[in-house]
Amino acid sequence: MVLDLQAAIRESERSAETAHERAEARGAQCKVCPLYKRRRGPVMGEVRAGAKLAIIGEAPGKREVEEARVFTGPSGVELEDGLRLGGLRRNETTIINVMGCQPDIEGGSLGDYLTWLGRENVRRQEAGKPAWMSPIEACRPRLLEDLRESDSDVWLAVGGRALEAVARMHGLNYGKGKDSVDAVTIATIGNQHGAPIEIPPEVSAASPVTPKKRIVATSLHPAFAMRGKRAYKYVIQEDIARGARIADRGYIDWSMPDDVTLYPTIEVVEEVCRVFVAHKTEVAVDIEGDSADTLTCNVRCVGIGGVWTSSATGTKLGSPTAS
Repeated sequence: MVLDLQAAIRESERSAETAHERAEARGAQCKVCPLYKRRRGPVMGEVRAGAKLAIIGEAPGKREVEEARVFTGPSGVELEDGLRLGGLRRNETTIINVMGCQPDIEGGSLGDYLTWLGRENVRRQEAGKPAWMSPIEACRPRLLEDLRESDSDVWLAVGGRALEAVARMHGLNYGKGKDSVDAVTIATIGNQHGAPIEIPPEVSAASPVTPKKRIVATSLHPAFAMRGKRAYKYVIQEDIARGARIADRGYIDWSMPDDVTLYPTIEVVEEVCRVFVAHKTEVAVDIEGDSADTLTCNVRCVGIGGVWTSSATGTKLGSPTAS
């Protein structure tokens, strides 16, 4: 029995080394990563050249490490349900993670692990030891190689760390606000999810991946809903479905109506409201939040509009606006 156990350990070590070799062959800097040989991966992605959609997750969990496959278990079920709702199947997509290995912190999230690593590096530097490289940075060359091989026109960033990685590789600010006139900006995932970003060729030209017009769809990670945020389950499913629909069609499934004003000044809003009052207009108000919980969500957008009948011509007139 002892010999069998030792043989199993040696086989496990050989499997781990083989997995690291595969990651290193795609550019990963495994040997300088603090997760090297911790038997938590790496879990290689499913890269399909020419896939309609490239899905970028954060890091594998215990189930993914055990099965050596990305997005399995409950998160995988939620991902596949969302894709199916949007008209795509898993085998039509590329599925990869920002990190190839499971974070080395029991019961904690990737964010918890990176916070711990930052504090540990401070202690190491105070002790005169070199800081550890972030696993995200160690895996970055492999991630870029995966995306280059996939060469997908539409990406779906699933989770905050995935979206941040996408922003960084395009030289874009992350977490500085979603909407801006004539500029590409990317908000934190809590504000950006469900709102796709169109990256023009001149912006993607600065990226280390193939320069082209690219659409980045966004979603919270399914694990977020599983950590006590069950109200987000269907929000996440719809975010993933929208990414699939955009990939299937090849364009963002929304266009600016001619009679809508974005970013109105307060003077414009006041004038519209005066018109509504003068015509005794029935007004529609649409308030978009960042979650399904209307009591605690942050307001992302407020749209107002109204239609009235002209007393002189009997023609229906409208004055919608949005802010």
